[in-house]
Amino acid sequence: MTDLAPVITPVVVVERDRRTVRLGDLGIARENLRHDEPPDDDIPTLAATMRAAGQLQPLTVRPGRGRKEEPWMALDGRRRRLALGLLLEAGEIGDDHPVDVFVETDPARQAAAVLLTNTAVPVHVADIIAAIGRMLKSKLTVAVIARALGYAEIEIKRLAALAGLPSAALVALKSGRMSLKQARLLARLPDKAEQEELAEAALDGHGFQDWRVLERLDDARVTARDRRCALVHPTTYGEAGGRTETDLFGELVPVLLDPDILTDLWLRRARGIAAVFEAEGVAVHVTAGPEPDLPEDLEALGYVYGGSLPAEEMARYRAQREVFNDRVEAARLALADPARPDIADLAIMDMIRARIASDQTGCGGRVVTTMVMWPAADTGVEVRCYTPEEPETDDDERGGGDPVPRAAAPPAYISPEVEAPEPETEGVNHALHAARTDVATRGLIRALADDPSAALTALISRLFTVIVLRSRVARSPF
Repeated sequence: MTDLAPVITPVVVVERDRRTVRLGDLGIARENLRHDEPPDDDIPTLAATMRAAGQLQPLTVRPGRGRKEEPWMALDGRRRRLALGLLLEAGEIGDDHPVDVFVETDPARQAAAVLLTNTAVPVHVADIIAAIGRMLKSKLTVAVIARALGYAEIEIKRLAALAGLPSAALVALKSGRMSLKQARLLARLPDKAEQEELAEAALDGHGFQDWRVLERLDDARVTARDRRCALVHPTTYGEAGGRTETDLFGELVPVLLDPDILTDLWLRRARGIAAVFEAEGVAVHVTAGPEPDLPEDLEALGYVYGGSLPAEEMARYRAQREVFNDRVEAARLALADPARPDIADLAIMDMIRARIASDQTGCGGRVVTTMVMWPAADTGVEVRCYTPEEPETDDDERGGGDPVPRAAAPPAYISPEVEAPEPETEGVNHALHAARTDVATRGLIRALADDPSAALTALISRLFTVIVLRSRVARSPF
């Protein structure tokens, strides 16, 4: 049996004949699908945009046939030819006005040009942005430009915002060194000098620093993802006079222009929750900013790790911790229904009570006397509990009585020690040690680069020592 090779049809690539012809030598071909239709009402608007921005799209023409036709007849571009005719009648251009065209001589391609519009090379978005900028400078409104180009008004507003970018940004966009999304990100920066700097860097091939723009925007704006918004619904914020600015490009979350109103609304609701615990004798500090100054004799309670408590107490602590985690999830679900804020407040109170019970269990039953409450994205509020520090006592202060029994500390590893003679250090320096350290460091860097899992383990260990071991947590009562 003979194997049949697949038949590959070669792709035909035809170079288009692009020329510039006189307006006086250009007519509309009878085979144009809308040849006999009268000019529509938007032709004057199209003429105004072409006067302001120039011709963006070439017409597709064929050579004229006989004496009754012009030297060039438009197969595609009838409305543009009619708009140029209006400018000619108004005396704003002459018969010698240059018109950009594609010339088609093949009958099959002429038929395709009649039936299939937009067969020309599409206009780059950077050219459209520049053209809209010229239209705006000629006092054309957004509505007029949108109607003439067939765009929605919101799209014209977005392109108009990009028209204010530095020229280097549009050149970088057209050359592919900046994406349209990055151009929109750049347009959000209020500093024109910084826009120019970032655009020049992208144009020179140094890339676009998205993180730099995002950090600047995050530092200067309060968005709807702010932690305070968990307790403050957008409707409540708006009814209190808060203003919201939506992103023109629809890519970023709305910006809250009145953060003071947001803070006041959050504090008002959080203090209502705190009042319940204050009535029970707990001092509650509510803050939407930095943590308040507390008495020095208070000790912060936190998560208790395995081995810090006897087995029986550790089991009770972990059971109470599970209750707290369940209450956290219940609070999240309650906050998801903004129509029932009373139910959400009760769920948050239950969560806080579970947190107090958990912390008190983890510190041997010492009483929580103080709490600090600040915003949290998921649960509305986050709480830290404090208890008075226990005074340190010794045997003499107890009157020589028997010492209070304490749980045996876990055995610590003690390295073996042997007698060794003093090393000879005369004439010895650290050059060899420095060289070996450098080689070992480079080897470690290379090994971590080749094994991402080991690098991740090292990073997590480092974060553990910085975040956990150096944080203030409750001391064991033993």
